[in-house]
Amino acid sequence: MLDKKYFYTINSAIICGLIAHGFMFLNKISFHDDIGQLFGVGQTYGIGRWFLGIISEILNSTVGKYSMPWFDGLLSVLLIGISACFVVNLLEMQNVFSCILVGGMMEVFPAVAVTYLYMFTASAYFFAVLLTVASLYLTNHFRHGAWGGGDFIYMRVGNIPSISRLVVRNHVMYAA
Repeated sequence: MLDKKYFYTINSAIICGLIAHGFMFLNKISFHDDIGQLFGVGQTYGIGRWFLGIISEILNSTVGKYSMPWFDGLLSVLLIGISACFVVNLLEMQNVFSCILVGGMMEVFPAVAVTYLYMFTASAYFFAVLLTVASLYLTNHFRHGAWGGGDFIYMRVGNIPSISRLVVRNHVMYAA
């Protein structure tokens, strides 16, 4: 049975996500990248997004190469909701209202709305968010969880390589 705080967290994320982004999910709104990558996810292995290529191959073999904003949107909302549950656990929140706010705020954050403009990669990017919070959970809750957490971060950076450049740059600047 799902704990009450997680139930409210994931449901608030789903409800807020459908209200805030439902128009994008129900309509095919194409921008420059979406038109060029109508049946794929764009460049993957060649520019360092190796894990995005793996995710794309898994999705293509299961659901096919189709532009499906409703499917991608619902999957993204669900991934953000699960990520919000990890955040609630990591912050040890007990107040149900706070849990509802975390689920809702993670869903309506402006960067989420901008990511939905590139719907063809939205689910992969929000899977990267899930990998990030899952790595924090593993590292925080298990004795040798840093090994699994490190693997998740490695896969996440393989999904969005610009993050790896940012992390390296910040560590170099901090060390100097």
